Formats: sequence, structure tokens, C-alpha cells
Amino acid sequence: ATMKLYKTILKLSIFIVVVTVLYSSVQISSAEAPTMTKEQVYNFKMDTWLNKLSKAESGNDSKLVFLDRNNKYSYSCLQFQKETWNTYSKKFGIQGDIMDCTKQKQLAVLMVQSNYNLWRSWFTSCAIKGVGKPPRLDES
Repeated sequence: ATMKLYKTILKLSIFIVVVTVLYSSVQISSAEAPTMTKEQVYNFKMDTWLNKLSKAESGNDSKLVFLDRNNKYSYSCLQFQKETWNTYSKKFGIQGDIMDCTKQKQLAVLMVQSNYNLWRSWFTSCAIKGVGKPPRLDES
């Protein structure tokens, strides 16, 4: 009889734990998502686009140096060529090495913010490999 009582108490305890866990998860899942500002949404979308672009351009390889079809070398994660890098890094005051992936991403953002059509610098990745166009701040 003691063993039967012990098994019943154990089953009841397990049942209470399961019900408690299920009830807790229902409460957690019903919480409201935090609201994001328009700028936060834009930054999230831009980061997502940059990560997809980096994956398509270089496989996220910041050490990649590639001889492109135009017989010029492309560098790092976004595959900037020296002429493009030098022109736009000077224009926007970006100081750093062409191989710095973080600097390349900063520059890419400034480029498409100043002239949206500069996304075409990565036409193959955006239009053919499926990365898509970068977000616009006014669409976030």
C-alpha cells in the first residue's frame, strides 16, 4: 500500500510540474514584442542586407583577394576594388585598410545612403544571386 501511495504522489508531482511549465510558457508566449523605432528597423534591415551581401560576395571571408572579370583585384568581405574604395572612403572620411570588413560595411552603408543606385556596385550579388536591394530609411 505504501508503494502504491508513493507512485500516486510521484505521478501527481510530475503532473503539477508539467502543468506549471505549460502555464508558464503560455504566459511567456503571450508577452508583447518590444516596439522598434523606424531607425532601429532600418538598421536591422541594413545589417541583414550587409550580412547577406558579404556572404554572396566572399562567403564572409575578410581575407579574400580575387582577380575579377575586369582584370582588377577585389578585396575582403564586400569585394571592393581599390579605385572604388579610394574614391568613396575619401569622400566619406572612412579611414582604414581595404581589407577591414567592418570599414567596408560602413562605407557600403554611406554609399547607398548618399546615392541609392550605388547598390549596383554589387549588381551580381543583389540582382542575380538573390541578395536583393538594400533597405531605404523611408521604407522602414
